[in-house]
Amino acid sequence: MTRADALLALRQDLAHISDLDLQDEPGQLLRCSRDAYDYSPVLTPKLAGARAQLVSRPQSVAAVEQLAAACAKHGVPLTVRGAGTGNYGQCVPLEGGMVMLTTGLQRIRKFDPVTGVVTVEPGCQMSHLDQELRRHQRELRLLPSTWRSATVGGFVAGGSGGIGSIRWGFLRDPGHLLGLEVVPMTTDAHCHQLDEIEAE
Repeated sequence: MTRADALLALRQDLAHISDLDLQDEPGQLLRCSRDAYDYSPVLTPKLAGARAQLVSRPQSVAAVEQLAAACAKHGVPLTVRGAGTGNYGQCVPLEGGMVMLTTGLQRIRKFDPVTGVVTVEPGCQMSHLDQELRRHQRELRLLPSTWRSATVGGFVAGGSGGIGSIRWGFLRDPGHLLGLEVVPMTTDAHCHQLDEIEAE
């Protein structure tokens, strides 16, 4: 099966998912196939030609599960993208295929004002989360330098530290990341909960 055939079959499988937007407009494909790698004279020539053939924006975990399962079924590469503020090419679709935007998953699910523990979806903007926490006299103790537009998922996936690291350490240090929800790219993809130890 060619990539074109696989993409057509993938679109057909995904057409029934109401909380999933699919896009293939050339400008959107180009924009969503890049991050800030152009700061690097080494990465720019290596990544400039990488391009997705489809962009998706799920708005529920169920849609992510169905998307991951369909991509696995048809052998279509899936690249996850937050806000694209990283500058190392982490969200560049090196093999083409599908880019999945996490910006449709942006809710703050739970906040405990006593412990300060917050549960958010990956597309939640760091600045929005920080603003909400400040309403409760709390603030994020670790922020990427791009915190005004970066997403939590992007920071967790591509970052290691930033503003606050001198005092509080890095994301991998105990007490920062207390758990993760992950969806593997398998034909029977289901969300798995990882605890603090597993999330490391």
